[in-house]
Amino acid sequence: MAVDLQKLKRKMRGVTSTKQVTKALQMVSAMKMRKAQEQSEKSRVYRRGLNELMASFESSPAEAVPELAIVPSGVKTLVVTFASDRGLCGPYNSNTLNAIRRLGEAKGKDNLEFKAVGIKVGSVLRRRGYKVLANERRPSYAQFGSMIQELSRELLALWNTGEYREIRLVYSSLRGMTVLK
Repeated sequence: MAVDLQKLKRKMRGVTSTKQVTKALQMVSAMKMRKAQEQSEKSRVYRRGLNELMASFESSPAEAVPELAIVPSGVKTLVVTFASDRGLCGPYNSNTLNAIRRLGEAKGKDNLEFKAVGIKVGSVLRRRGYKVLANERRPSYAQFGSMIQELSRELLALWNTGEYREIRLVYSSLRGMTVLK
């Protein structure tokens, strides 16, 4: 009977220890999420302004950016995806992959080529048989601006080749957060 009591006490200590570790991990995750929400909130005004600017280009792209006036002769679509480097992100990666699946059904899988920013989605696309031209790690928040400038120059050069009929960006955006208890 004493042996069973010792086993029970050891088990209780183990459960208590696991509970403490889980609580600490939960606090770290909450802090990271709060930081991500703050960054998203800071960029929301910028994104809104950028969307308005892009809408104004749709009415007269040749006047706004003469390089975009080139009439594309290709049939391919270049898709630039932005996702995470890891899994276990809930719908963050899966929503991006679902949008790509729908695009593949509409345009034809053979007419799509990808540049993936975020290792996870790029590797999934390769496994599914899509042509992935580049699969890069997602840059840190501080390096994101320079990466976007470099990517935009590269996309403009690709557009000017006339090889692509269109270039699309596929990404997820944070709308809100639900708390699971």
